[in-house]
Amino acid sequence: SITCEGAVIDAPTGGLEPGTAVDWAVRAEDVRVDSNGSYRATLVDAVNAGSVSEATVAIGALQLSARGTTSSWPRTGSPCRVHIASSAVMVWPEAAAGRDGREGEIRTRDLTVPNRAL
Repeated sequence: SITCEGAVIDAPTGGLEPGTAVDWAVRAEDVRVDSNGSYRATLVDAVNAGSVSEATVAIGALQLSARGTTSSWPRTGSPCRVHIASSAVMVWPEAAAGRDGREGEIRTRDLTVPNRAL
């Protein structure tokens, strides 16, 4: 597992030593608001755009994007549960270069990569 913003996320860390600084990513399509999800979260924001919708969920202070086809999100600010399959979380040793985007994360087209995980 990895810890980021105080949230412990189940993830394959391979042979990395405990305490190793890592970068990690999970596709928004792999973050699902699900009443049976493993993580307690809060719905921060949601938008529906035709056949695709996206929400921001917070697991503690960690905010992640969730993308899907639902048009029925809980109300903003409501507690919810989130499912993230550990196999969907990509983890690699922290890189010194290549940081861009907002402070504290790397944004790419399909990934949200918090960069403060240990």
